[in-house]
Amino acid sequence: MAPGRTLPYLDPEIWRTAVTGDPFWSASLDAMLAADPAPRALHLAILVEPYLGLILAGQKRVEARFSVQRRVPFEQVYPDDVLLLKRSAGPILGIGRVGEVRCLTLAPGDLDDLRARYANDLRIDDPGFWRQRAAARYATLMWIDQVSPTAPLWVKKRDRRAWIVLRRGRRQGAEDHRFTVLE
Repeated sequence: MAPGRTLPYLDPEIWRTAVTGDPFWSASLDAMLAADPAPRALHLAILVEPYLGLILAGQKRVEARFSVQRRVPFEQVYPDDVLLLKRSAGPILGIGRVGEVRCLTLAPGDLDDLRARYANDLRIDDPGFWRQRAAARYATLMWIDQVSPTAPLWVKKRDRRAWIVLRRGRRQGAEDHRFTVLE
């Protein structure tokens, strides 16, 4: 494939190479990418350290996204959806499957309850993290399983979004987003 080629979704050949040696992901991605519409959605989750490393090491099993307005992944991620785990300003370094999902509309005091209940699962020790999200009205909690590191895959992303639905699953209606794969 030519460098910089724009695709409606990731080329299956790239992913066959990236997940070589992982029987679960080799079989799952082949089946998912061959189906039209896809049985489950494909998401690009942009993560910063130390959280990406903790997920890849199996030490962080819950990912959370907080927002003031309803925005992805709120009510757009479902169990069995696939997450491509991308380092902020870096390559995709892993893949995982969404287990359980909880989309919450937050009332005053709910953030403190979430902190008390899930801070350990989220692996968030920094009190500043919670202060920065004090105005959040929405939260999406996702339990991640079947996490596997992949060969690095560089994707040129041209915006500041921290979550992108690359390919919607049957539940969401088929709609692909375009991005550029770099080799």
